[in-house]
Amino acid sequence: MNRRELEMHLQELFEGRLMGDDLEELQHELRTNPEAKDAYCDYAHLHNALQLRNEGVDSLNVIPMDRAIQRDQRRNFRTAMLISVAVVAIIGVVMSLFIARTPPPTLRFSTSPGTDLTISHQLTGEGAPEGQVLEPGSSIELSRGTVELEFASGVRGIIQGPAAMTLRREDLLELDKGTAWFEVPPEAIGFKVSTAEMVVTDLGTEFGIRSRANAPDEVHVFSGKVEILHRKGVKKQSVVTTGQARVAGPVGRWQETALRRDYFLSELPKTEPKPLVIFEDSFENPAITGLTNTKPSGWSQDLPAGGIGLNDNDSGKLNTPFGSQVMWSNGGAIKTSSLIMLEKLIGNGTYTLSVHVGRRSDLHGGTCTIELLAGDTVLATTSEAVSNSSTDFSQVVRLVYTPDESHRHLRGETLAIRLKGETQTQFDNVRLEIIPTRVSGLR
Repeated sequence: MNRRELEMHLQELFEGRLMGDDLEELQHELRTNPEAKDAYCDYAHLHNALQLRNEGVDSLNVIPMDRAIQRDQRRNFRTAMLISVAVVAIIGVVMSLFIARTPPPTLRFSTSPGTDLTISHQLTGEGAPEGQVLEPGSSIELSRGTVELEFASGVRGIIQGPAAMTLRREDLLELDKGTAWFEVPPEAIGFKVSTAEMVVTDLGTEFGIRSRANAPDEVHVFSGKVEILHRKGVKKQSVVTTGQARVAGPVGRWQETALRRDYFLSELPKTEPKPLVIFEDSFENPAITGLTNTKPSGWSQDLPAGGIGLNDNDSGKLNTPFGSQVMWSNGGAIKTSSLIMLEKLIGNGTYTLSVHVGRRSDLHGGTCTIELLAGDTVLATTSEAVSNSSTDFSQVVRLVYTPDESHRHLRGETLAIRLKGETQTQFDNVRLEIIPTRVSGLR
């Protein structure tokens, strides 16, 4: 009896349909064939289990289809969650490797309100730094305001404008001009600042540097010590310690000078400095009518000689919005006297002199010159052509002056303003302002 015939006879036997010769044949097969006996036992077990299940007993652990589907769904959800966790973990590892391999910028900087600067980078294209960061070769030109530098090494600096600087290396800053304060942590000892006249090497300290046109460079040490090297002449090298200051003297030597902490800022200003108006005049005194040769109160005739006087809007040829009178010049000069100008020149501040200029409607504009003086010495001067369209006095001539060492001997002298013009140049709304850099250090 082959396997298929055996299985058919067993099925009919347990269903009660096997009889006669087929039954005898199956019994003979079971007596003589061990494999047939094993098949009989399997069928008997299955048949018994099915009967028990019909009676409510599940000996085969058969799972209903709905439960099987729910279990598969739970299994699939757990699998998906495990895969998601694995993916997140892999992404985290990759990102951590990426972040670890991306070094922080060499230098970050921030600015105070009102700061005006330009930045340039040696690197261009996709490799150029983005945002307020500097890498070796990057430069900052600071026309006004204050910048805070934060090096990756931990060095911190405060630079006051006007200033210009270039980052050469992480540990080397080239300061072309400016007033700079630095704080160097122990781990960054060896940090260097170079100027046109000196190289300052930090030995663990807080120090300040002043580098200005027409004045020798200075270094001031507030704590710790620095090594200084003169870049000119005999190239004298020296060590400056806490409480000392040096000026780069002639032929490459150093000269002692007073320590001045008030020159420097150690924190970034939170507000834009407000200018103080120290002089203002719109030529309303004395009151006149029409075109006159009358000098304005508090002003005196000065060289070069020429026509000067006051004029008013009633002439029909002027349209000034600053009162009703202007001062005119036809080749002559006029200068403030000590009767109206009482301010003295101080060392720490930036002066701005502004004058509105215009012309008569019946004359073309000429050239005007404005000057700021200390006593009889000209501190700053500028000249500008008066526009033919400036009949409404919207044109402003302006000069900016920051004292330097070449004018140190003039500190304390009374300030003065001188105006010169040609072809009936008209002046109005003269205004002199100052922004002190450190009020406590004015002198």
